[in-house]
Amino acid sequence: MADGLQSLCAVDRDRLVGCVGVDVRFFIIVGVLLSMDVCAIAPSPEDAYQPLSALAAPSGYSVDYLGWLVRRGRIEAVKRGGHWHSTPEAIARYKAEVTAGTAPRGRPKMTRT
Repeated sequence: MADGLQSLCAVDRDRLVGCVGVDVRFFIIVGVLLSMDVCAIAPSPEDAYQPLSALAAPSGYSVDYLGWLVRRGRIEAVKRGGHWHSTPEAIARYKAEVTAGTAPRGRPKMTRT
């Protein structure tokens, strides 16, 4: 890898400085190193989110009911492109709360501001 960095540093500095007006060797090296790191990054938790339509059948709930649970704050979810996305783990947590009897019943309490 050091040879690759050496070759990047050996780029004609004057030509780059004259073209852009700044010494861009630093930016080239950082860009190459960052692009190499992207391949080594583990998938983020955001990758586990799936649309509610994909989670409905395995969970045994309808898409509409899952959407209602999300809007009531009972299931963790994010909105992407106008559609709710959640994780199988969030639905499993909700099912466990229902089974244990710890899930809140009825409407959430309204708070006045």
